[in-house]
Amino acid sequence: MTFKQSDMVVLPLMFVAMFVLIAVAMSMGDSIAIFGAMAMPVMAWFVNRKVFNATYLSPTIIVCGFFTLIGIAGYALRQPLAALGGRGTSIALALSDEQNVSTLWLISGVATTTMLTAGMAMRMTQSRQAAGIEFRKFTWQAASPPAWLVLGAAVPLMVIVWNAGLPDLLARDRYLFADRGSVISAIGTPLATAMIVVLGYFFGSSRGGTRAASLMLLLGYTAVLFSFGSRRFALIPILFGVGLFLANNSKVSRLAVGVCAILTAALLPLPLMFRSSLNHGVLPYLTQWAQFSPADAEWLATLNNVMVAFPIIGASAFGLTQVDVSDLWVSLNPISGESAGWYEIAYKLRLNGNTPMAGIGELANVGWLPVALFSIAMGLVLSWVERAVRRHVVNGAQVYASLLLGLSGLFALQMVQYNLRSAVRLLVYLLILEVGRRVLVSIHHWLGRCKRQAPAVVAQRSSHLQRSAR
Repeated sequence: MTFKQSDMVVLPLMFVAMFVLIAVAMSMGDSIAIFGAMAMPVMAWFVNRKVFNATYLSPTIIVCGFFTLIGIAGYALRQPLAALGGRGTSIALALSDEQNVSTLWLISGVATTTMLTAGMAMRMTQSRQAAGIEFRKFTWQAASPPAWLVLGAAVPLMVIVWNAGLPDLLARDRYLFADRGSVISAIGTPLATAMIVVLGYFFGSSRGGTRAASLMLLLGYTAVLFSFGSRRFALIPILFGVGLFLANNSKVSRLAVGVCAILTAALLPLPLMFRSSLNHGVLPYLTQWAQFSPADAEWLATLNNVMVAFPIIGASAFGLTQVDVSDLWVSLNPISGESAGWYEIAYKLRLNGNTPMAGIGELANVGWLPVALFSIAMGLVLSWVERAVRRHVVNGAQVYASLLLGLSGLFALQMVQYNLRSAVRLLVYLLILEVGRRVLVSIHHWLGRCKRQAPAVVAQRSSHLQRSAR
């Protein structure tokens, strides 16, 4: 599909139609307004679905789909979740009816504007992309990794065990490693989480001893994350399934991802139970797990751990705390927090001591113009990442493409549950990663041309000297 001149008229009309729909829906009562807010992102996806990658390879659909899920499910479950009084979260929030509707419109507007912008950008640059590829039918089979690379995957595990100490991993009287948390929290836990995907990739693309070594390392990382008692333990099945999918895009691997997603959902109540325990570590947690009954699990409290993003966004946008434009500039500034002045304003961008404002809410607190401008910028960046993912998948770089998709998904989570500054830094990392890769590739190609041209230049100079000697 190429960009047509008619799109120059049709696509801007989509934005006009969106604002007309908002005005009409809000003037016809709450029921129509709520339906319109829920329908807008779906309509934006339907209009642009053919220009995006397949859902599992589309950063735009991943980000906007997650926003839409938080908006619709958060609004639909607002009353039962508010009745929990904050169980499963670090804050108890109850928005008014007007704030709930406004929050739904805010999230829906961000998702819709971002998707329409990304779709327009994809259409305008589509003619420069490789055409003729049906991504929904595109398959791959990764080559088996070398043995030394699999052994290298053990290094983060050894560092975590050494830093935490094996006795503390087995049993301790505190939930977190407060006195040793610098290495574990900043590097160890995120790296261990990423290694689950890598090991899934190794397991799915290898045979024999390499596959056995990958399975043993998976058990080691599982034990470490289980000892931490964090939500990352529940994510192990789905992360491993994603790794299998990256190694081999087949019906079996796609089915495995679905099964792993169900297992992750089944494990989600466990970290909540572990967190409230008096004793922590592998051994106490195993004892508690043996006594665990799915019938007694607080499934709604577990769901509230994710859906609390909806009231957090509403309280951030329409609560008592006022965010200034100067605060917004600090949040958008990608330089270090000390240089940007972040630590001078961080205290005011929190709902309580443990709960920061949500990025979407911060923008809306300043005004609707920052929301619109940031959504447009977000759509442009996501369209660029969308094309990068497409190019890397075609070239066989599925692991690198998954890194871009993973950062995009993490960005979506940061926007709904953490400060805007945290989310912006992830966008900066995305840009640095892809721009840096392109610079390195350009340098590599330039060096290759230089090596190929050097013999020709030497031969030309030699021929010139021979003619001069005659």
